[in-house]
Amino acid sequence: MKNQHVISGKKEATLGLLVLLGAFTAFDSIAIDIYLPAFNVIESDLNLRAGLMPVSLSVFLIGLALGQAISGPIADGLGRRIPLLAGVVLFGAASCLVAVSTNATMLMTGRLLQGIGGATGLVIPRAIVSDLYEANQATRIYTLRLPLICGQEVQT
Repeated sequence: MKNQHVISGKKEATLGLLVLLGAFTAFDSIAIDIYLPAFNVIESDLNLRAGLMPVSLSVFLIGLALGQAISGPIADGLGRRIPLLAGVVLFGAASCLVAVSTNATMLMTGRLLQGIGGATGLVIPRAIVSDLYEANQATRIYTLRLPLICGQEVQT
């Protein structure tokens, strides 16, 4: 009898791995959703001209697009772990740069790097799931909610 916390496919992945991969995919959402409500405060604190904060969001999205184009081929060539960890470190360091920014250039640089690092969390976890599961199982993994993975029924 298999452990209910293990989902089988080509190989076995633990629930912990799936939760961790899911957390990596949240980097881009976190970097956008937490940031948006603070636009006015950041603009005021950094004494930025009006309308520059939406540009910082566009810069982040450009970084996200570039990062996906870069991290996918690198992960295919070098393996998944090192590029994913490098992306996590880059995202964290860039987040620190954004947090301590004193001017628009620092802010925009941090947001660009944040996007590039966060992109690894979009691309590589999907590749890992594809590595571990057949297509129909991978699709199921992408759509499952945590209680279903744990074998518990969802109360509606």
